[in-house]
Amino acid sequence: MVKMEKLTAKDKHLLGAVIDRDSIHAPILSTFSEKGWSDTTDIGIYRRIEYDQPEELIRGVVISVRQRWNSYANQRERNRFPNDLWMEVLSASAVHDNQLFNKMIETLPTSGKGPSNATCDLIIYERLLATIRKTPLPAEHFKHNDFKSRRRPYTTAILDCIASLSAADPEVFSAGLEKLLASSRNDRTATAERRLMCIHAHGLWEIGNKVNPQLISTWDVSTNLPWDRGFHAFVQEVGEASKFISDYTTSSHLLNLIKLQELRPS
Repeated sequence: MVKMEKLTAKDKHLLGAVIDRDSIHAPILSTFSEKGWSDTTDIGIYRRIEYDQPEELIRGVVISVRQRWNSYANQRERNRFPNDLWMEVLSASAVHDNQLFNKMIETLPTSGKGPSNATCDLIIYERLLATIRKTPLPAEHFKHNDFKSRRRPYTTAILDCIASLSAADPEVFSAGLEKLLASSRNDRTATAERRLMCIHAHGLWEIGNKVNPQLISTWDVSTNLPWDRGFHAFVQEVGEASKFISDYTTSSHLLNLIKLQELRPS
């Protein structure tokens, strides 16, 4: 496994911004069982970088994305549309939670709305699902539209990365990831942990590998934070996130999160 890289002054500054949080030093499973739902992805990022524990980041992301998926499933009867679940699709992909990733790709609905009457989240969601499913969207879905000026640079970078998945050009894809990493580091609306490491970039790399393995051929996997080269190597080595969730059986609530037959919709 590639060890945690040496942190830059900027990395250390971001890490220091979260060091006094009460739950940040405790292992993911004990934190979750004692305090219930919290943003375990952020805790996982911190523990990955501060303690060199990549398995904690996998656990943190798995808990987070499955909790969000359960929340959507429980609200589906109230006609809640899951347009913001594009973040969970990318995060599940990043940590090789292939069971949940495949479940989402198989069952998530699409809205049929065009970009003129859709939110930015919905456009990202629709384009991402269409790209993974290899179901073409109308050309206007990939044109810049009126709400462009209201986007964060980060969401613009996400959209550009998704477009590059269909370009079949490794250089374009690599440039998109570089832009996303830069936007992630400078995103003042994100938590310090998310600025320190961009889990969505890892998810897009994994999706690029699924959609067209040639796309990832020019990406330098030894790139520094917010791309985590050590975590990337670890995930490739372990293969499947389920290796790190077997100990969830000590908690009945967490056990429910890993039973896909209970993760509606089916």
